[in-house]
Amino acid sequence: MWAYTVQALKNEPNIIGYEIINEPFGSSLYRKPYQVPWDNNLYLLPFYRKINNIIRQYDNDTLVFFEPSLTDYIFGTGFKSNVGGKDYRNREVYSYHIYCPLVNKQGEPKSPFWC
Repeated sequence: MWAYTVQALKNEPNIIGYEIINEPFGSSLYRKPYQVPWDNNLYLLPFYRKINNIIRQYDNDTLVFFEPSLTDYIFGTGFKSNVGGKDYRNREVYSYHIYCPLVNKQGEPKSPFWC
């Protein structure tokens, strides 16, 4: 599926990048439900690398977006490296985002602790 999608989209002028997965959990709920879900390097990084290799077979230029597990926003474990290695640092985007319900009228967080 990824190969077909990349082949179909790589020449589209309105595509800025490929987001591998949005808000991943970070571990296998079926195989190892007791596994620590905040270790991005155990499951997510190998998965991202596999998908990145497929994307790069067909499109070596377009940005690839990747992000940590949902629990990383709490525990902050991060990644030991980027997805494609040092040669792809200029074509990868670390897609970090959080949700904060406690904001003022300008959208700024009222409490850094909760946000």
